[in-house]
Amino acid sequence: MKTAAIICEYNPFHNGHLTQINLIKKELKADVIVCIMSGDFVERGEPAVFDKFTRASHALNNGADVVLMLPVFASTASADLFSYSAVSILNRLNCIDFLCFGAECDDPSRLIELSHKLKELDINSPKIKELLRSGLTFAAARASLLPEYEDILKGSNNVLALEYLNALNILDSKIEPYIIKREGTPYNDLSLSTDLLPSASAIRNKLCEGDVSSLDSYVPNDVLMSISKETHVFLNDFSQSLYYKLLSENDYADYLEISPDLSNGIKKKLSTFVTFSSYIDALKSKNLTHSRISRGLLHILLNIKGNNDQRRNMADALSCVRMLGFKNNDNVKSFFKAVDEKSDIKIISNPAKEIESFDDITKSILNEDLFAASLYNNIFSAKSGKHPPNDCSRKMIVV
Repeated sequence: MKTAAIICEYNPFHNGHLTQINLIKKELKADVIVCIMSGDFVERGEPAVFDKFTRASHALNNGADVVLMLPVFASTASADLFSYSAVSILNRLNCIDFLCFGAECDDPSRLIELSHKLKELDINSPKIKELLRSGLTFAAARASLLPEYEDILKGSNNVLALEYLNALNILDSKIEPYIIKREGTPYNDLSLSTDLLPSASAIRNKLCEGDVSSLDSYVPNDVLMSISKETHVFLNDFSQSLYYKLLSENDYADYLEISPDLSNGIKKKLSTFVTFSSYIDALKSKNLTHSRISRGLLHILLNIKGNNDQRRNMADALSCVRMLGFKNNDNVKSFFKAVDEKSDIKIISNPAKEIESFDDITKSILNEDLFAASLYNNIFSAKSGKHPPNDCSRKMIVV
C-alpha cells in the first residue's frame, strides 16, 4: 500500500488543491492520502477563514483520506519550524511513503542542491547574523549570499519546499519527497484569472470584500456552499482580544518570534493601537516583515512562548497527533492498522478526554490547541450569533 502525505492549510480549499490531490493519485498511484493541516490559525499569523472541522470536511470530500491537525504552535510558526514540526510528526508515523508538495521551480535537482547549501545558512550563521544587523530580513540575507539561486528563493512555495527537504534531511527520514510544479497565479497574487488557478490569497481577499459570487469557478461545490452559508473569520476580529492581552503585560520577549526590539516596539506604540492589521503596519520596519510581526502578535494572543530550538524539541517529543476526520474505507482501515503496529506517535480524536494520559510536554501542547480553539470559537459565535461550538465535544468528520 502506498501512502502519500500533504502538509497543508486549505485556507480555503480551492481547485488548485484539488488538482494536486488528483495528480498525486494519478502519478503515484497512492492508496491513502494523509493531510496534516493547520488548525484554526495559520502560518501567515492569521485565523483561518473557516474552522478546522469545516476545512477537514472540504479536504475529505475532495480526495483526502485522513486529516490530521498540526499543533497551533507549529501552524503559526515561521516556515522552518512549521515545516520541521509537520515532517517530524509524519516521520514518526512510520507509515508515510511520500511527502508531496508544490514549488514554482520545475527542476527538483536544483531545489535539492540548494537545500543542502542552506544547511550552513540558518538563523545562527555568523554571516546571516551580520546581514541581519545591517537591516536585512532573514530571507533577503540568505538570498544575498546565494545570488545564483535568487530566482528560486523568490518563490514562496520554493521556500517551503526547501524547508520540507531540509527537515527530511535533518531527520534522516525514509519519506521520499515528491515535488509538483506549481501552476496558476503566484502565491500572493490577489487577482482572479479565468485562465489560471487562483491563489488562496486571492480567494480570501474576495471573501474579505464580501464578493462571494465571483468564486464559483475557483472552488469545489461543497466549498462554495460553505462560502455562501458559513461565517468567515478574519484577523481584525481578534483586535480587542489582542489589545487587552497587550495591555496586561509589560514585556513580550518570552513569546515565540518576539525579539527584544519587537517587544520594545510593541510597548512604545501600544497607544496607537486601533486594529490588529493597522498595528502590524505601525510596527513594520526594514528587517521585520508583515508576516513575522503578525505571527509574533498572534503568539502573544495565544500565549505561545519559547524559541525555535525549544519548540523543535517539543515537536520531536510530542506523543500524539489529533485526527480531524477520515474516510471509512478498507484502505484507510489498513493505514490505521499499520499505524497501530509501527507508529512512534499516537493518533487521538478527543484531546480533552485523553490529555491526562500524556507527558507534560504533550499536555502543554494540547492545552495550547484547546485554548486557541476556544478563542476562535468565541469569535465565530460573536460574529454568527450562534452558540459557540465546544471543541472538546465535536465529533470527527467521517466520510
